Amino acid sequence: MPIALLEGFLNGLLSVKLSLIFSEGSMIKLFWRLVCFALIAVIAFVVLSLLSGGEKIRWLGRKVERGSEKVGASADKLRGKSDAVLKGIEKAKEKIEDLTGKKREESR
Repeated sequence: MPIALLEGFLNGLLSVKLSLIFSEGSMIKLFWRLVCFALIAVIAFVVLSLLSGGEKIRWLGRKVERGSEKVGASADKLRGKSDAVLKGIEKAKEKIEDLTGKKREESR
């Protein structure tokens, strides 16, 4: 329902018949709904931050910081594993080159 209200508001504001634009494809409808949702989310965020004196923003900032630390730790673990995998691939490549080099010499 809020999306319909926002669409009605923008219809009047822009004096454009948006239903003609959005009746053609579902991709345009999806994009429009995402834009409306983002706009409503921003408005709600501003209203909540004004009502709570910024405490909600600080709380969100702390949550994001903790989450980014966890993601960073996971990325470091993956990097260590990928380095180990790359070393294993290099060793396997060297062994294969040694084996194929020996087989070529033996066949001659």
